[in-house]
Amino acid sequence: MEKVVIVPKIIENRQGYTIKVAPTATINDYLIEIEKLVEATEFYRESGTKTCLNCIKCCYERIPLTNIDVLNLQRSLFKKEGVSYDLLNFLRHFTDIFIKGLEIDIILKRKENGACIFLNEKEKKCDVYPVRPFVCRSFYCIPTTFNTELIRLGIVNLGEDALVRQYLLYLEESNTPPFWTLAKKPNLKISFYPENIFWNKKNYDIKIKKILEILK
Repeated sequence: MEKVVIVPKIIENRQGYTIKVAPTATINDYLIEIEKLVEATEFYRESGTKTCLNCIKCCYERIPLTNIDVLNLQRSLFKKEGVSYDLLNFLRHFTDIFIKGLEIDIILKRKENGACIFLNEKEKKCDVYPVRPFVCRSFYCIPTTFNTELIRLGIVNLGEDALVRQYLLYLEESNTPPFWTLAKKPNLKISFYPENIFWNKKNYDIKIKKILEILK
């Protein structure tokens, strides 16, 4: 039996899906299965398309990053451009940082028209598709269940919290002045972002069961 299985399910009279997750399943297992939805034709899609192929509507949405996403992108950009971006330079070049009080949101930078910085609009392709962020790999405009979406949001939020902690520690340890795209009453406290299951992880070999335990 597969560790993660997509199960078709009618949701509000539309063909959607839910997932079954084995106790040993990891986020990697989840991604392998969920990415099958890219070319699946049997589901209802809000975009009006049959599949995700050549559809770029979600590439104009907010794309939050996890610490692992940043590592994957750093490695990919080094191979592609021969340039090594440390955390500070990566965040400055490729992200927007929004701060409201204690809350910090780190997302991929967007062009003036709202498109992701890595979207090739002419060819309707992602320039970093093999290493695109988790939120891109896991989002489908297909009806799904609350519990299925909870898993996805839990991964996104915990992973982004780990990235924010990295950002704050970097500022502190390098004595770098804080930088952001937009801030409202910024209150930068590392203690607000304690170590979690994503901390110091280099890949998505993290058990979903552990994430669900945190979300309880």
